[in-house]
Amino acid sequence: KVAPTDDLVAVLNAANAGETIMLEAGDYDLSGYAFTKDVTILGPNADVDGAAERAAEANVIMSNATLSANLTIKGLNITGTSSWKDKGILLNANAGHLVLENNIISKYITFIQTNASHSASVESSITIEHNKFNTIGQFFVYIQDGKGAGIATLDFNYNTTVANDNYGMVGVNGMLSLRDVNTPDFVANVVGNYF
Repeated sequence: KVAPTDDLVAVLNAANAGETIMLEAGDYDLSGYAFTKDVTILGPNADVDGAAERAAEANVIMSNATLSANLTIKGLNITGTSSWKDKGILLNANAGHLVLENNIISKYITFIQTNASHSASVESSITIEHNKFNTIGQFFVYIQDGKGAGIATLDFNYNTTVANDNYGMVGVNGMLSLRDVNTPDFVANVVGNYF
């Protein structure tokens, strides 16, 4: 397990591809981190819906991280800065499968965005389920055709959205923006969300 006193970036850099990293409750910072190998990050609430009663959280600041591999994140309290310039995760051309489950995700204009400087080189997927979103200013997911990962499947299911602080409304322009996604056989599944 990783404790708040440990260097999470160093732990991730030293991890083997496919490794699972378990975080104890406390504060961490992954701003600007480049995910270049497959990894799973689990918090204390990995098996608890984001909108349910939860144990003490692993609080992670994440701003403009980039993804060029497969990434699974479960059971974290993820917070941004609400700056228009900052995204949570930018999907690069070779981004793989991104899974976000049982997290609380707060204070972002956009959390997931395809990286405008990269053209897709592989097909990938995004699974977003059982999370709670708090104060998402614009889009939670923003996908542009031909930029970033070539998204083949998007599953956006059983998430809860709330707004209760000074960062403004949730989803002013909607939670999902899929602009001319031309990935062959693209499928979006959107079920059971509460807004």
